Amino acid sequence: MGRIHTVYRPDLKSYVVSLPSGVSHGALKKWSREFIQGLQLRPGKAGLLLNTGNHDFESIDCLKLLKDLFVKDSAIKKRINRVAFVQPIQYRNPEVISDSEAYFSAEQKAIEWLKLTYRNAHF
Repeated sequence: MGRIHTVYRPDLKSYVVSLPSGVSHGALKKWSREFIQGLQLRPGKAGLLLNTGNHDFESIDCLKLLKDLFVKDSAIKKRINRVAFVQPIQYRNPEVISDSEAYFSAEQKAIEWLKLTYRNAHF
């Protein structure tokens, strides 16, 4: 199991999160705490690119943790205004849901969408 990497890209005004091929529940829980703490240090809103393209989650609990994080956590809801998910096509077809949520099968497409939504932002 590898480490979850998060970088802030000012050109996208977004966080880019890359998951390793193997993801444990413990690593995901630790990352979520650190990510929320980091969010609270940066003023304003930002986007998020979550790349799960090569993921192999330890259990279904990992997916539940991610869902709860993005749906229920008030710090996330307060600071993240648009999310691009990169997932294998067998799990989800690419689709732009709204100005704040989209799914892609390639990271470059997600980056292009984040750039576009940042340039056209009215948030």
